[in-house]
Amino acid sequence: MGFSRTGSSLGISEMKFVKRKYFKTALSRLFLVNTQIRIRIWFCELIPPTCAELGSVRAKSLDVVQIFRVLISFAIGSFVSLRSYCIMKKTFVLITLFVLPVVVYLFFASGVYNFGKLPLLTENVAEVSTIDDGVVLSEKITILGFLGENIEVKKGNAFNLNQKIYKRFYKFNDFQFVMLVPNGTEKKVEELKKELGNLVDIKKWNFVFADENQMRKVFESLKTDLTLDENLGTPYVFIIDKDKNLRGRDDDEGEGAKYGFNTASVADLNNKMEDDVKIILAEYRLALKKNNADRKK
Repeated sequence: MGFSRTGSSLGISEMKFVKRKYFKTALSRLFLVNTQIRIRIWFCELIPPTCAELGSVRAKSLDVVQIFRVLISFAIGSFVSLRSYCIMKKTFVLITLFVLPVVVYLFFASGVYNFGKLPLLTENVAEVSTIDDGVVLSEKITILGFLGENIEVKKGNAFNLNQKIYKRFYKFNDFQFVMLVPNGTEKKVEELKKELGNLVDIKKWNFVFADENQMRKVFESLKTDLTLDENLGTPYVFIIDKDKNLRGRDDDEGEGAKYGFNTASVADLNNKMEDDVKIILAEYRLALKKNNADRKK
């Protein structure tokens, strides 16, 4: 008899409850039958059926003895089966809570990590320390950007980047933001830094002031399919690894090679850039663990 879809039919949650109830009942009956068989065998061996040898008068009492055996075995079997079921249930809960997490941990701890590294798109990006010796790309994981002269217009981009990427990763060692801006925008940069600082510690936001030739030299060394606008800016930012290589996606969905991430698009930052930053950070962290393990050997 199946469940109908009428108004009187059981809901999904009720169906699950009924199934669980039937499963528990069947399991309990299985324990009961198994235990009863064992108890009956044991009990019959303990009290041998010799009543039939006592004559016709005593043979009539054989039914009483058999009934007594059945009742005793049923009572003992019911008690043992119920106790066995409760013990099994508790054991299952204890295994689930304590043993299973340990097994899972040991499985992953002893496993070999294999994951795709973030593709390398361009090697040897120009070093910004030639412009400002206080900022270095080498040995740093860098988010590189070009804000341009109209910084007041790019505030929204900077806030998106700050909230979606910087706040999540700035506490990692060797992680930094580097923004190239034209000379003469110092006052605008200070205003932007003040506003960004109201939201998070911006100690890893670095602003490098450069002339047009210096900015174009760095940008062109990225060798992307993007261009700077007339204000020497772009909404795109780029991931640079510790070896001054541009990282990105060599075959992005519907885009082909993806060199940079659009800070005007929250979806691009959330769905793609965040994942790529996690990958490159994990890559260096695993490399560090491997080096430390090799040194101990």
